[in-house]
Formats: sequence, C-alpha cells, structure tokens
Amino acid sequence: MVLKTGGTTTRLAVELTLLTFIRSSEMRFARWSEVNFERSEWTIPGIRKPIPGVKHSERGMKMKTEHIVPLSKQAFDIFKRLHALSGKGEVNRHGFNRHLRVI
Repeated sequence: MVLKTGGTTTRLAVELTLLTFIRSSEMRFARWSEVNFERSEWTIPGIRKPIPGVKHSERGMKMKTEHIVPLSKQAFDIFKRLHALSGKGEVNRHGFNRHLRVI
C-alpha cells in the first residue's frame, strides 16, 4: 500500500496503524522505548508518562492494560524507517500527531 498525500512520517504512521490495527492515539503517542527491535514487538502500555506540553500524551491502551503487538515484516520495516527519520526522539517527533487526530 502506498498513500499519496501527507508528509512522509504521516504516511508511514497511517500505514503502520492499518497494519497493526491500533487506535490513532496509540500511534500518535508512541515512544521508542515501547518498540523491541530484537523481538519485533511493540508493547503499548496501559498508561504512558505524559510528554510536557502535549495534550493527552498519557494515553495508552483504551482498557488501560498493556498490549503486545507482534510486528509483521512490513510493520517492522516502517518502524525502522520512522526511527531513521526521528533519530533518538519520540516516534511522533515529526508531527503526525496533528495529522492523525482526524482519523
């Protein structure tokens, strides 16, 4: 699947959301500390530590319980591309938080 509109990180985030069947807020507030590249897993906590100045960034899973998402090869590759774009910052550093809000 290739999306034709939006910035690179927004397109990647939307594709990742579709591949992993997660809610947009779970993607918008993702942290690199949640992604285990060795095990190809994403552990979404029930509640996250808030990011100063980012509204609702404490949102984790809807039911407030930890959820482990096994990553397919496609999802894993997208996480690697996002990591290359954001470096050591948070997954959402490049602003797809704003764009995914309308999903």
